[in-house]
Amino acid sequence: MYSNPEISDLNGKYVFADFVSGRIWALELPEQLGQPAKKVYTLGKWPLLISSFGRDSAGKVYVSDFGSGKIYRIDPK
Repeated sequence: MYSNPEISDLNGKYVFADFVSGRIWALELPEQLGQPAKKVYTLGKWPLLISSFGRDSAGKVYVSDFGSGKIYRIDPK
């Protein structure tokens, strides 16, 4: 779950990616379990093999690139 005041539009959403395509999405979860997702947001496509996400103590989200071994921070535009 995303939680960072710098990108408040993503707060409370589940952020995930596709390893092969490099696409990242955010999923707005329903209030009750077993219900369909409210909405899926496309956040973009990057030339990365995104293997995992991480979060620091300030709530900033990072992605790791399997291909290069680098870690990138997700920042607002």
